[in-house]
Amino acid sequence: MPNAGELTDEVVDSFLPWSDRVPESCKLDPAAAEKAKEIPDDFIINIDPDAFDDEMANNAEEGL
Repeated sequence: MPNAGELTDEVVDSFLPWSDRVPESCKLDPAAAEKAKEIPDDFIINIDPDAFDDEMANNAEEGL
């Protein structure tokens, strides 16, 4: 995508799984796709907000 130029809807769609431009080697085979549907979404929980605040403070001190 970095070399795709302007990211119009058509350009973005060309990178999505249902695009005809995506090589077959990048797509799941039908059996794997069905198995993936059975896997429950695993939401990220219990994030320590202090860890994020510490990192942001470190970046600010370094001028990032």
